[in-house]
Amino acid sequence: MTEAEFIEAIDCRFPYAAPLQWKRLNARAARISPNASFMVVHELCRPPRGDRTSVLARRKILEHLNWRFRHPLMSSLRSLIEVAMRGELVSVSTAAAAMRRVARYPFQFNALAICYFACDDKNGRLDQLYESIVDRWSLPNNKFQRTPDGAAE
Repeated sequence: MTEAEFIEAIDCRFPYAAPLQWKRLNARAARISPNASFMVVHELCRPPRGDRTSVLARRKILEHLNWRFRHPLMSSLRSLIEVAMRGELVSVSTAAAAMRRVARYPFQFNALAICYFACDDKNGRLDQLYESIVDRWSLPNNKFQRTPDGAAE
């Protein structure tokens, strides 16, 4: 399964109430890519409307994912993820700072989306930052010097 196929398969269809399925999905995401794993986190932060999965149940899924998936952004975004999972919002400046941290890790579109949607940016101030990060990631790969953890310098 490709990253795109995985993301499409769980987008608004994550099996919150089926532990065996979500455990398998967590393991698969970790094998596919960091972006696939961040899609799981995205689903935990922004469950579909009408879903009644408790924050406690989603935390349990996140804990399981953390056991399978190690990435520097997970610790860096931990507090923002927790706020988002509770359905609360962070300030635009907090979201922007988180987006800048994500920018160091090319092609982590789902981590970027978690940050982007973690606030109520009524004035669209994050739009330009979002676009500039995505544009930077779109440069030919040889423009990035990667560190062992996948960060770009």
